[in-house]
Amino acid sequence: MRSLSGLISNNPIFFIVLHLVLIGPISASISRLFWQQNDRQAVALTRSADCANLSWLSPRQRELCVRNPSAVQAVIEGVHSAASVCQSQFNSDRWNCSIADSKAYETGLNVGSRESAYVVAISSGGVSHTIARACAKGTIGDCGCGKKPRNSMGSDFTWSGCSDNVRYGNSFVRKFIEAEEKQGMDSRAMMNLHNSQVARRILAGSLRKQCKCHGVSGSCVTKTCWKVVPKLEEFGKFLKEKYDRAQQVIVSSSGSDLVVPVHNTTSGGRAERYLRGDGEAKVAKTNLVFLDASPNYCSDSSTKGRECTNGNCGTLCCGRGYTVKREIVSVSCRCKFLWCCEVKCDTCLSVVERRFCK
Repeated sequence: MRSLSGLISNNPIFFIVLHLVLIGPISASISRLFWQQNDRQAVALTRSADCANLSWLSPRQRELCVRNPSAVQAVIEGVHSAASVCQSQFNSDRWNCSIADSKAYETGLNVGSRESAYVVAISSGGVSHTIARACAKGTIGDCGCGKKPRNSMGSDFTWSGCSDNVRYGNSFVRKFIEAEEKQGMDSRAMMNLHNSQVARRILAGSLRKQCKCHGVSGSCVTKTCWKVVPKLEEFGKFLKEKYDRAQQVIVSSSGSDLVVPVHNTTSGGRAERYLRGDGEAKVAKTNLVFLDASPNYCSDSSTKGRECTNGNCGTLCCGRGYTVKREIVSVSCRCKFLWCCEVKCDTCLSVVERRFCK
């Protein structure tokens, strides 16, 4: 497998990212990994000596890598997975989690926008998610199964098996990603830290029970259960809902944290209980936040050539209209169930219409 340094140097998109998001947005090392969308090859990082080749690591991150290369390998895989989920979640939006040749796309990532907030959150959550699962599989040396809940009296199952270790995953994110942001606590760093913490908090609260029955011929004489993280796609979808409801914030009058500017609060009302200063309200710990409004993604034909559907062409194409292309495709048809146990289908030709933004 190719080394990570080789993967980066041969990837032209990396050099674009170096200028776009090196300073300020998300931890520089993580941003570089996130936007390596043209190359999804696995990275071989199994020995401490391999860490010396990763020039994008900060001194602190390199130290963590030397101590635990398998965990940093999981970081790389987690960020790549997060990028794929981001693209999937925003596939039908004007911004599609891309840094394509679009000035508006670049601007949206340079500023503290909703889009930047989502990238930070899904990156941190994706890394913690991947590490939590790797711990349960035994592929990271200094972690194991997650903490086992206490068995409840009268329950029809026993807590056993190997739970995903979200606690370790979140802890590693704090050390590897968030510690970099704390080196310079400006407004953007505070925004990134908050959104990273929101993602970790949501992931820890979304563990669910998975069980297995034990008994003769599939009977459920006894049942053992353990805790697992949700699929990353499900987690990304939930974060997308958080993105849609994200709060715009400002730096507090004290300069130490972020607050929601409050206007027209009524004396004694509910909002007043959360005021931090004149016209400042506390930010909810489970809400994504952003500093700057998103750019106009219709301003420079950013969505030109994007495929749309009947339902979203008007919005996605920014009112410019779309072209229709007809294609002949092969599809399965007249399928029959044959005993036992086979399904046999004919092959039919069908005309499919595809729409592309002008």
